[in-house]
Amino acid sequence: MRIKLLGTAAAEGFPAIYCVCPACLEARRKGGPNIRTRSGAIIDEDLKLDYGPDTMAHVYAHNLRLDRMRYLLVTHSHEDHFTPWEFFTRRPGFSHLEPGTPPVAVYGNAKVGSMLRPADLEPVDGVPAWTFTEVRHGETYEMGDYRVTAVHANHDPAEACMVYVIQKEGRTLLYGHDSGCYSEASWEVLRRFRFDCVIMDCTFGPLSHEDGHMGFPQNRQIREKMLREGMADEKTAFVSTHYSHNGLADYDEMVRIAQDSGILISYDGMEIQV
Repeated sequence: MRIKLLGTAAAEGFPAIYCVCPACLEARRKGGPNIRTRSGAIIDEDLKLDYGPDTMAHVYAHNLRLDRMRYLLVTHSHEDHFTPWEFFTRRPGFSHLEPGTPPVAVYGNAKVGSMLRPADLEPVDGVPAWTFTEVRHGETYEMGDYRVTAVHANHDPAEACMVYVIQKEGRTLLYGHDSGCYSEASWEVLRRFRFDCVIMDCTFGPLSHEDGHMGFPQNRQIREKMLREGMADEKTAFVSTHYSHNGLADYDEMVRIAQDSGILISYDGMEIQV
């Protein structure tokens, strides 16, 4: 699997568009990997992770072909991760797809499903623009060459937020944000797997934070726990992402902090071969 991290910021982006805090001002001055758009990723062109408000910018920046997207995993319904109108432009009249292009199979929680309004769509030649499957904690879903297991995230108690274990061709990836420290019920599912790559929430940057989101100290704890319990080994790639400016650490500062930790600091456009 080749995963490309298209956006690596939290909800407000980094720098936040209105903000004049020192971290945002410094990120603007430096540019490059210090500029982060809102969260999203894609695997092997056909499996998209979240569909937030910066998706169009990601398509242009990375020359993506979303007509080749076959599966969409939505972690939760928050606006920085799922913007229905942007996805609705796949409908006839807004897009002209090759005849026979299959629908996108969308997977997410019940709230995500309610936002898709599939009854509003008219199929073209009998083919809908998308289908929807509601995911549940601990259950595994077959998606072509992928096997995807949903795992409950510690994020918003108002909905069933998920992180995802993604398997393909003998390789295993954890796409693990938005989430604070995982519950024991989540660890019970994660212990089924041995991971080749673990992507973790680091919204609070160098600051410690356990509930809803994490900071880098919690990322270190996750790595240590996975190594100790055999869910990972020294070849496993650990990656921190989903940064907020509220952590007051730009990309360059996080790289310095993470030195010798065994954890990679993400940036927009980062590619990881799993």
